[in-house]
Amino acid sequence: MKTKKASQAEPSAASLRAIPEFDFSAGIRGKYAKRFHNVFVLDPDLMAAFPDARSINTALRAIVALREATAPTAVRTKRRPTRR
Repeated sequence: MKTKKASQAEPSAASLRAIPEFDFSAGIRGKYAKRFHNVFVLDPDLMAAFPDARSINTALRAIVALREATAPTAVRTKRRPTRR
């Protein structure tokens, strides 16, 4: 029979009583939400290729530069005079 490791054991009643209780009734919902408005979650297979924010930003900047370099230029046409 397998036994639980010390890190996976459930906390004792005495240790739970030692944790102070907090009153969140006066808290403000979403107080810090504005800080995290550009959060994206990567799929697990991409996390291996992009281990940190710097590598993601570098790759995205390269894609944007490539897109701008290969984007076709818009052809301007002459406007026809309107008939009255």
